[in-house]
Amino acid sequence: MKKEKIIFADPDQEYLNFLEGMVVPDLENDADIVMISELSYFQKYVNLLEKEDLLFVWKEWAQELGQIKNDHIILIGDSEESEKDLFIMPRSWNERVIKEQIRVLRTRVQKQEKGAKETKTLLVYSPVGGSGVSAAARESAEYLAERGEKVFFIGADTWQDYRRMIDQRLDETAEIFFAAGQKGGFSVWKQWICHENFDLIPPFRQSYVCLGLNLDFFRKIEKEVRESGLYDWIVFEVDHAYNGGLTQWMADADKILLIVRQGEKWNTIIPVMKKSMAVIPREKFCFVYNFFESGDTEEDKARQFGWDGEIFLGRHGQTQKEWEVWRKRLGEALCE
Repeated sequence: MKKEKIIFADPDQEYLNFLEGMVVPDLENDADIVMISELSYFQKYVNLLEKEDLLFVWKEWAQELGQIKNDHIILIGDSEESEKDLFIMPRSWNERVIKEQIRVLRTRVQKQEKGAKETKTLLVYSPVGGSGVSAAARESAEYLAERGEKVFFIGADTWQDYRRMIDQRLDETAEIFFAAGQKGGFSVWKQWICHENFDLIPPFRQSYVCLGLNLDFFRKIEKEVRESGLYDWIVFEVDHAYNGGLTQWMADADKILLIVRQGEKWNTIIPVMKKSMAVIPREKFCFVYNFFESGDTEEDKARQFGWDGEIFLGRHGQTQKEWEVWRKRLGEALCE
């Protein structure tokens, strides 16, 4: 089997030494690692590049690529920004982040060799707040990323509760992102994407409703992310308010993680919710019965709610064993 090829081209020999010491121990058995520090050699090497090669190149040398374009090229620069349609990896990135970027690119190449998949959308929704939607959305994104999927996470709930899970300094970029998102497409606002185990957009400093936004804004972002072809999954944490716009969004989505809890209130809500969502294909749903009381069986809960089709049960954050069961079922539901 042909080995992968990963090329690093940068005039900074010290930086190349750093990269070499980082990637060679992990990848030398799986990939051929090429380090280039001389422009003259890189100019000759360009003619040897193949479409599946992974290339990290100093941005000032990018002009040598001519008409060569693919999504396996990452520019190296002094700051995180975008140039044309190529992403720039700053030299300041630490080892963990660089390794994650390499892993994502390698996974993308492997998938393309097997046949590319189009971007899928996952909506995580509950009709009532306090049901564990934020944790479920975050865990879903984490799980998919760990599987080697390229994931884009967006908090489309009114208060964007995921802000407590990330670095608060990201608030400073939120309004810039908002302006860019309004004025231009993905190529304009992608430079404000935040990178963790998965990519995400920064939360706004106030409710997006106060900014005059609605679901249309997030549908616009979804469309642009899909068209970029850079991601396998877009994961949305969705607000619990239900309306016609959300019904259409669910109908368009690939999967819906629908989260409920037990109790008298839910016994009233579930029948109404089922009727409201009757127009949405049932196979899209992954049903999560959250925070259930010990002793309940899956059969009992399925009978209680009378929900035909896929029943997906979870108990958030109780024990490590229960988390493992949750993740296993999540994988079965989303990655079948």
